[in-house]
Amino acid sequence: MQKKYSTLRETTSQNTGHGDTEVDYSVSNNGLSYRTVQSSKNIFDRIPGRFCNIHTEQLAIFLTVAITLLGDSSLYVLLPTYVFDLGIPVAAVGVILSLNRFVRIITNYYAKYLYSYFGRRRLFIYSVILSAITTLFYGLPVGVVILGFSRLIWGGCWSAMRLVSFESIAENSNDNNRGTLTGLFHSIARIGSLLAIFLGGILSNYLGYRNTYYIFAFMTFIIGVPLSFYGMSIKRSSGNMQISEQTDERATEQTQEQMTEQTPVQTTEQTTVRETGVSVGNNENTYNHVKSKVNISLKLTYFMTFLNSWVGNGLLVSTIGYILLLIFGKEVTLFNITIGVSIAASFLVSVRWFYDIFLSVIFGKLADRFGYFKIIIMNCILQIISLLIIAYTQSFILIFLAAIVGFGGVTALTSTLDASAIGYQSLNKDKNILGHFTTWQDLGAAFGSMAGYSLVIAVGYSRAYMITALMIVLAIAFAIINRKRNSE
Repeated sequence: MQKKYSTLRETTSQNTGHGDTEVDYSVSNNGLSYRTVQSSKNIFDRIPGRFCNIHTEQLAIFLTVAITLLGDSSLYVLLPTYVFDLGIPVAAVGVILSLNRFVRIITNYYAKYLYSYFGRRRLFIYSVILSAITTLFYGLPVGVVILGFSRLIWGGCWSAMRLVSFESIAENSNDNNRGTLTGLFHSIARIGSLLAIFLGGILSNYLGYRNTYYIFAFMTFIIGVPLSFYGMSIKRSSGNMQISEQTDERATEQTQEQMTEQTPVQTTEQTTVRETGVSVGNNENTYNHVKSKVNISLKLTYFMTFLNSWVGNGLLVSTIGYILLLIFGKEVTLFNITIGVSIAASFLVSVRWFYDIFLSVIFGKLADRFGYFKIIIMNCILQIISLLIIAYTQSFILIFLAAIVGFGGVTALTSTLDASAIGYQSLNKDKNILGHFTTWQDLGAAFGSMAGYSLVIAVGYSRAYMITALMIVLAIAFAIINRKRNSE
């Protein structure tokens, strides 16, 4: 009686940092055997379609997300400016602009289920198309209710596109470039926001508010949709697996004998091909490796991203102008030059966006090189110092510099914490880690603006900033304790 053997064959690529090695290994009834097939000194010589150390398809995904931000980002500037021309109640402006953030608290969680149901490709393309439609509705004379509903739809689209972007980073990165790719995503997305504000101001001035959003909707559809199709053609880096069956027992045994003579053999219980660094089989070892690289537990990652969003997207952004006005009045004299407080506050907020463009990639690279733990702790300390200086000094220069340093720390933590969560998600594909992570992130941003400002009014800005600094100190303490436990 003949036995039927199954041979599992996979060819994968392992980037070692010095070149690219292709490993061909097979799993049979005798165990795991492998051999090195090809090695090249330059990864770009062998893999076409790469740009700036990433797949061009990956870059297309990031650019698509940036294009879809044309409508959303410009609305924060144009809607308050044209509120009377549009006939919208002034009190409704803040609600309309914040609806997309609050709905993401729900849609972040369910985006993972839509990802599983529709698949990555369809979910991303559908979200881009809906983004173009919502941008069109921003310009149509539809009233407050429909405009608010469009913001809710956009919030869901952003949850889906951000999830797909993070999942694509998880599938096409490793511990040596995950932070860089995450930083690049934030950088390109922020460029899209700046482009939206710049073009929105010019187009609305010459063509009017409504025509501006008709143009933005057309641009989102005509540029974003083709880019999304190209971006979704990216191949996953896990390799192309083929299963072939050999019905001839003798042929199978001869093949196994030849492979055994040419290459070492390991049992299927062993999970790592030591000579090549390819990890297969047991996911627990890889999970522990990422955890040791990050040295911060997943729950603490959630807590830290909440605090970081509370500071960077809420408390500091929404109250720095109020603090300057409270201390110095409407104007401040510096080196015999009178500067309006509103100008200074606007400059500080614009620095936050400037940092997103340039510092995200830089700190992402630093995190890849030196480890996430060092970058996270260092920037948490910078945030603490900045908050305490703002809380207890009356010097305009010190407050100004502290805010600049604080925003830099926020940018660095955003890229590093995002990369940490993506790393955990890549090893737990059946769990909704990114959904929970982005929800905590959006909670920090939403409540940082609302509750943070209220806290400043209720207890004073000094106490509010001190309380926030103490919370970050607590997070650092937990991180250090967690690291010591992992090292034992």
